[in-house]
Amino acid sequence: MKETLLKNVEIILPDENIRKGSILIRDEKIADVSSEDKNYQADEVFDLKSQKLYAGFIDIHIHGSVGIDVNAASVEDLRKVSKFLASKGITAWLPTLVPDSDENYQKIVNSIDELMEIQIDKPIAQALGVHYEGVFANEKMCGALRPQFFKTFKNSDEVVQLPKLNAPNASVFKDEQLGGINIIVTNRENFESVRTGIEIAIALRKLFPNGWQAEKLNRLLANDETLEKIKRVDTPEAIEKSWQPNLLTFTKRRAQFLLYK
Repeated sequence: MKETLLKNVEIILPDENIRKGSILIRDEKIADVSSEDKNYQADEVFDLKSQKLYAGFIDIHIHGSVGIDVNAASVEDLRKVSKFLASKGITAWLPTLVPDSDENYQKIVNSIDELMEIQIDKPIAQALGVHYEGVFANEKMCGALRPQFFKTFKNSDEVVQLPKLNAPNASVFKDEQLGGINIIVTNRENFESVRTGIEIAIALRKLFPNGWQAEKLNRLLANDETLEKIKRVDTPEAIEKSWQPNLLTFTKRRAQFLLYK
């Protein structure tokens, strides 16, 4: 069991800043966050000299970087983007495509597929999937989205014909035929992403009480109280109500840092 201690670091948390704190990492997971200099006997100790430490950022809309355009990227190009993003504090991202030909859509989706196979356990930002931008854009107000490639869909069945990522041939799901659902958002103003995630988690808990590994959800939630409510199959309404006081505090704190109101 390997332990790493990060000490003398300013830790940026949702509701407070710890000016001089320490973080203990055990087997690549955060085991303790403290405002005190505890006498840990860690295998490695790093003095960060009051540098700021944030949680990793997740960027769901990136067209490229370091001179690379996602629409024209090879697997190696995407890996370079992932490496660069990790150096800037981004730990996960969605390669984002502007409207393109069906042929090029398929080509880049294949490259993203391959990246997702080789990125596991690599110190790079992890690609989470693919983001199609502009599929429903207004031709008169489309910016650089290339209207010559716009599509008109008559129904949701046509939307799902867009190239999709393949089933994994790595990780614990290697060579398995995966099921699942496609969620198509047709009205962003009415879509509640967090509520949708909670609804899905509760449904999985009900359907697969033994097969679905609920504890792993906390890597995304980072909230033990909410996780326990999901495991108890509390109602989504009760779960949402329970976090309102903390959400209000966070919203007020966040407001002072927003670039756009």
